[in-house]
Amino acid sequence: MYKYIGGEFGRVRIEKTIDEKIVFCDNVKYLMSGRTAMHTIMKDILAQNKISSVYMPSYCSRSMIEPIHDCGLKTKFYPVNIDKTGIIYDYDFNNECDCIILMDYFGYCSEDLPNIAIAERKNGKIIVVDITQSLLCDRTYENFADYTLVSYRKWLPSSAAKAYSSKPFVFKVDEKINSKYETLRNSGFATINDEGYCSDILDNSETILRSDYIGYMASKNEISYVLNFDYHNAKNVRRKNAINLTNMLKNIECKNIQLIYNEVKQCDCPLYVPIIIGQSIDRNKVLNELISQQIECYIHWGFSKFHNIKHKNDLLYTSELSLFCDQRYDDDDMKRIVEVLNKTINMPVVKK
Repeated sequence: MYKYIGGEFGRVRIEKTIDEKIVFCDNVKYLMSGRTAMHTIMKDILAQNKISSVYMPSYCSRSMIEPIHDCGLKTKFYPVNIDKTGIIYDYDFNNECDCIILMDYFGYCSEDLPNIAIAERKNGKIIVVDITQSLLCDRTYENFADYTLVSYRKWLPSSAAKAYSSKPFVFKVDEKINSKYETLRNSGFATINDEGYCSDILDNSETILRSDYIGYMASKNEISYVLNFDYHNAKNVRRKNAINLTNMLKNIECKNIQLIYNEVKQCDCPLYVPIIIGQSIDRNKVLNELISQQIECYIHWGFSKFHNIKHKNDLLYTSELSLFCDQRYDDDDMKRIVEVLNKTINMPVVKK
């Protein structure tokens, strides 16, 4: 029987204690989730600055947008699209916003991001960089960011997030834990099978996260997984898998599979390998067929009710598919992904 590809990371019990001097320092906060981290950063900015608007990428999750609105701030979006080089930003330097949010995508470094940040910092803007998708890339964001945040759950078995400030935080977060969410998460991890299949209990915990996320610290248990994770091994395996996956996808020359990135650069550490499915293909049918073959894929963000912009090209939002390449898998798994994907794409049943 084939290994299940995808789902949540399984857990191995960690006995090590955490160093509270690291966890509870003045300019770092370990929080319940990425949503909580974004809300905390916005509150800290508001505690020190009079701002009303945030300029952010159109290609993002609701969990980035909603905490900003919950702080009473307006959002304006700059279009994010794709070209032959990968992700591109259609950035307007005349945006008239007080704060900007930047992010790299899928674990691939954009050459534009540092240049935008440096230029906007000279313009007196507050710079927030979400490094959730670029955690293991060879880039030091603190050089040009006032704040960074990261949610760890796509990289390792922890729901914790970290918010970093270039100066000590002014906004205070009580050292309280969302015990209902924590209990559900722990119960869910106990039911994950060896293949990493995501249980319904973990899905149910997300309902709590969406409705009750403000002001909670991460538990010491969640933080311990962050601090004791083998990042070096994860980085090496992810890079190797992503390079293999990219090369194999190039070699099959399927007209209905387009790589967003044609290479893995030295600075990259892919979170996923993203592809664009041909417009004549029903993406949902592809997903369902892959799942029936024990291969899960991830779909990133489409347009939400918050988006009020028009795009020249919406393929990134309507046809993107993210392929797993993480440290749980090996060369044979990457080969199986490509073989099953290629076979599925060419099936009559997935045609629109």
